[in-house]
Amino acid sequence: MGDAMTLLPDARRALDRTLQLILLLLMLAITLIVVYGVIMRTIGRSPSWYDEIAAIILCWITYFGAAYAALKRAHIGFEGLINVMPPALRIAAVALGEALVIGFFALMGWMGMRVLRVLEGDGLVSLPWVPLQLTHAIIPMGAVFFIAAQLMSLPDYLAHIDSLSVKDFPGGFDYYAGGHIHHTTIERPNGGAPFVNPGPTFGSDGRDVLNEEPRGFVMVTVKGAKVDVAFERVDVCPFVRREVDVSGLTSAQARTEIEAVVSAMEVDGKAVVLRVKGELASGRRAELDLDALHTSLPKAGARAVHIVKGARRVPRSRRSTTTASST
Repeated sequence: MGDAMTLLPDARRALDRTLQLILLLLMLAITLIVVYGVIMRTIGRSPSWYDEIAAIILCWITYFGAAYAALKRAHIGFEGLINVMPPALRIAAVALGEALVIGFFALMGWMGMRVLRVLEGDGLVSLPWVPLQLTHAIIPMGAVFFIAAQLMSLPDYLAHIDSLSVKDFPGGFDYYAGGHIHHTTIERPNGGAPFVNPGPTFGSDGRDVLNEEPRGFVMVTVKGAKVDVAFERVDVCPFVRREVDVSGLTSAQARTEIEAVVSAMEVDGKAVVLRVKGELASGRRAELDLDALHTSLPKAGARAVHIVKGARRVPRSRRSTTTASST
């Protein structure tokens, strides 16, 4: 039994190290090839093969990198949606998602094998002696690695999302101590023992920083069988919250407006939360240069900076309609 219990973690560590080694070698190879190509092009002796080989290695890095991200559960997901579901529905949703992902990569691997049969006898354009079957083998190979990574990381992911509601906890305890879960909650299910989540004293991500609830800790006093719970507010640092609506402005006008709002703020020793929303009349959101505030505000004394980049440009279809009607 003990050997069986350690088999999956050992296999997961082995896959982790294998993928890391493969990615390291591929990154080293593409770096050397690109540097070699640049040097040879500079001296007028550019090789004909390095563009094609570099592109192929980049594809291999993409497939193996995707498998490594799957092993770490680092792909984009909808954990917030899963977490608000009832436990039974939560497991069903995860099972459906896993089935769709694994089914897609199984289909991709199968189609990849068919592609390899079609490519039999063909070679690269720049290096005809290198078979296309070798370069395109990454399609079924990447699918196998991705499915293996997804399955090996599934038990830990299920343990992470398979949480309980307050009413599902066993009785017989005088006090239930929870984590911060981004909000402060003090509940007494059915008038029984208190179930407490103290909430964040400051915050570790955007959900904490955007939360405007009081922050602090919970003081628990036990006198015999009586348990008293009191929330003690602690202001780690004051917050400055501002919202800028850039609707109808050009990117230049919006940037001027944001700079005016920021310059009017007293940020020394405070945490800054800036929310920018609305549709720009023209220009791109990148032209607002919001990322620069992460450097300039701390220099002005801000202890933390969080920017909600809700501004967006008007969709192309609407811009075309507006232009046509104005002419």
